[in-house]
Amino acid sequence: FNETDEKPKRPLSAYNFFFKEEREKILKIVLGEDPKAVENDPESKDSINEEIIGRLKKGGEEISFEEMGKLIRQRWENIGPDRLAKYSELTAKDMERYEKEMQFYNSNQEARISSE
Repeated sequence: FNETDEKPKRPLSAYNFFFKEEREKILKIVLGEDPKAVENDPESKDSINEEIIGRLKKGGEEISFEEMGKLIRQRWENIGPDRLAKYSELTAKDMERYEKEMQFYNSNQEARISSE
């Protein structure tokens, strides 16, 4: 958080954290960027196979944001409790960050108003 007049960024939801992580993973697989660094077990229900890659690439190398969103939403609907707990914890930490930054922001706003 910078000390300007900008309000702090709102906290991310568990879904936001999940989406961001899944998007990065999917892009690495689809674009062939170090696929071994990304877990993509063909036996897993979350596996990204050639059919899914074909749907994600709309007529070339460009990735379809709409198809990626559908895939990530489907994965979110099937998320396990352990994995959900991970994202819920990230959300709680981000909420703490947001609350601290808002306190700082509000006190700066009050100080600025009272000094005018």
